[in-house]
Amino acid sequence: VVAVSGDSETTTTDNSSSNNNNNNNTTEVSKKKVEVIDFSSMKEHEILTWCNDNNLNCNFKREYSNSVAKDGYIKQSVNAGEQVVENTKITVTYSLGKAPTKAQENAVKKAKSYLNYSAFSRKGLIEQLEFEGFTNEEAVYGVDNVGADWNEQAVKKAKSYLNYSSFSRKGLIEQLEFEGFTHEQAVYGVEQNGL
Repeated sequence: VVAVSGDSETTTTDNSSSNNNNNNNTTEVSKKKVEVIDFSSMKEHEILTWCNDNNLNCNFKREYSNSVAKDGYIKQSVNAGEQVVENTKITVTYSLGKAPTKAQENAVKKAKSYLNYSAFSRKGLIEQLEFEGFTNEEAVYGVDNVGADWNEQAVKKAKSYLNYSSFSRKGLIEQLEFEGFTHEQAVYGVEQNGL
């Protein structure tokens, strides 16, 4: 039997058997009430720390917003000042920024299709998308939202060069930089291929 009263929850357990006298044990389990604070100016790690300290289940979601800038706070599922009991779930919503245009969505798809068959630097992929007719803004959006690891792309591009030609370490770094990789990405790509 569970009864909720005030700031605590009482659980009563009936431990009776045919050989024993009836024993009713009452255990007091404290369910602390917590006043939710305003999360709007806090960073995610600060919110998580506060939630953990107060035994609340906080999570985050992202959605498009035409009025709130990317990564900006939109809302929380429990308003500041409300009282909740421990283990309550609170969802904090942040902005993904404005919803992408159809052209931006197509730029992401085209960028993915290129990365499925060849390695590119960020700069090189933007240039390729512009060559395909996307505006610079659409190409940049597509490349920045494709989820590429540019270090890994440098590794793949270096490997493809080594598959058909011999290079010195310096020569391959220079070739990758010519392809648009940063110096750090080029060095990483070359080192991961044993040069």
